[in-house]
Amino acid sequence: MSFEIHHCAYCGIALPARPPHRAGRPPRYCTAAHRNRAHRERQWRRLEPIPVALEPLPSPASTDELLAATVLETKAAAATFARLGLTARREFACRCEATARDLERIIDDHFPGL
Repeated sequence: MSFEIHHCAYCGIALPARPPHRAGRPPRYCTAAHRNRAHRERQWRRLEPIPVALEPLPSPASTDELLAATVLETKAAAATFARLGLTARREFACRCEATARDLERIIDDHFPGL
């Protein structure tokens, strides 16, 4: 016979002792509401984004180089979307072309001369 005191996995209060003749696993939660809340919290934890380790901030000189490289990569992405607009299925072709135009316009508006 075990005299272990079980606690609710959600709130931590002591659960009432079960009769020794009762079959099955002992309860983990004091109420169905706590069982449901614990389940919902587990679901939310699974949906939370995994934190990404950020690289250390670069020096100002390398920031300019990084910015120029990012602008160049964005222009390359715009060119890829434009190229895909020529070969993609009809329902995606217009979206690819619009994305290419928008990326080019945004880069030209915000970073003229780069």
